[in-house]
Amino acid sequence: MQRRSNSERDAPLRTAFFSIAAQSDNLGDVDIRKRVAEWITSAGGPMTVFVGTMPSGYVECFRLPAHARLVSRPAVFQWLLMRSVVRRRAALIFAPGPLVLGKTVKSALKSLVNLANVRAVGLSGGPVLAVGRAFRGSGRLTRAIDCRSIPKFDLFVVRDTSSAQALGIPLRDGPDLAFEGPVREPGGTRGRSVVISLRADREINAESLGRSVAHLKRLGWEPIFISQVRRDDSQHEQLAQRFDCRAILWRDRSHVDQFALIEKEYSSAHAVVTNRLHALIFGLRAGCLGVAVVDGGSNKLTATMSGRVVVPTVVAENIDLTGESSADFWTSGAEVVRLETYRQVQACSVELRTLRREFVDILAR
Repeated sequence: MQRRSNSERDAPLRTAFFSIAAQSDNLGDVDIRKRVAEWITSAGGPMTVFVGTMPSGYVECFRLPAHARLVSRPAVFQWLLMRSVVRRRAALIFAPGPLVLGKTVKSALKSLVNLANVRAVGLSGGPVLAVGRAFRGSGRLTRAIDCRSIPKFDLFVVRDTSSAQALGIPLRDGPDLAFEGPVREPGGTRGRSVVISLRADREINAESLGRSVAHLKRLGWEPIFISQVRRDDSQHEQLAQRFDCRAILWRDRSHVDQFALIEKEYSSAHAVVTNRLHALIFGLRAGCLGVAVVDGGSNKLTATMSGRVVVPTVVAENIDLTGESSADFWTSGAEVVRLETYRQVQACSVELRTLRREFVDILAR
C-alpha cells in the first residue's frame, strides 16, 4: 500500500470520512459511534460525517467539532470521498457495531462498494480503519468480498470471538468500545435497586420473570425496568405495571437527558439484568453486578464478553434469578464478585486506551 512520503508530512491532514448513521433510538449505538468520533477528533484533522436521516437530537449527542462537515445524502458523501481520494487527502473510518453477511444481491453490492472505497483510499496513501465491528450471517458472496477487503485495512479490530468464525479468517479482537472510559471502583454506598432492561423484539418468559421479581423484592431489592432503547418502552411499561415495579422509560426525552438519567440509575444500582449488550456494559462500568439474559438464537453477549468479563447468565426462556442468591450474589458477599468484575472491566478500559493511541497515530500520520 502506498504511503505518504517525507515531503508530504507537512501537508494538511487528511479528511476523515465516517458515518454516525445508525439506530437513532438506541443509546448503545450512539455510545460506540460517539467514541470513534472522539478518537477521530483527537487526531486533529478535518472530517466529513455522514448523518443520513438521523434526527437533530441524535446528532447533537455527538458534540462534533464546528469544522465537521455533515452530509445527509449518500451520493454526496461518496462524491466528496472520491474527490479527496484524487487529491490524496482522504482517510476512511468504518463505523463500529454489528454487520450482517447477507445473502442478498444488495448486501453483496454494499460490500463491493466498501471494497472499492478501501482500495481507492489505500492506493491514494490514506489510512483505512475499523474498530469494534462484529460479523454475523452466512452470505457466501458477501463474506468472500469482505475477506478480500479486510487485509487492506491499516487497522481492523472486531469486538468478539465469533466474527472470525463467521468470516473464516483470523481477526484481531478487542473489547467493545463502550468499555472505554472511567470505571467505578468497588466500595462506597450503593442503592437497593436492580435494573432490568429487556429487548422488546425477543421472547421472554413473563411468568418466570415475575417469580424472579417477587424473589428480589423478598430479599429487599427494588427491581426497576429501564429503557435505553426507545422501542423497549412499551414492553417495560407493561411489565412494570404487571409486577408493580417502577419504570424509567425514554418517552420524549432527548438523547442527552436519557443518557444522563440511566447513568445516574446505574451508578447506584446493585445489579443489572439484561439481554441488551450495552445495558450490560453501561451497568458494569458503573459498578453494577451483571446478569446476562441469553437468547437461544443469539450469542451476542457471551461472544463479546468471552475471555474478558465473566458474568452469570440466565436464559430468556426461563429468567430464574433465584439461584444466584445461594452464591451471595444478592447479599453482602457480592462485594467479592464486584471487585473481580471491576478488575476485568478496568482491564478492558486500559486495552481500549492503548487501541485509541494506535488508532489516532495511524490517522494522524
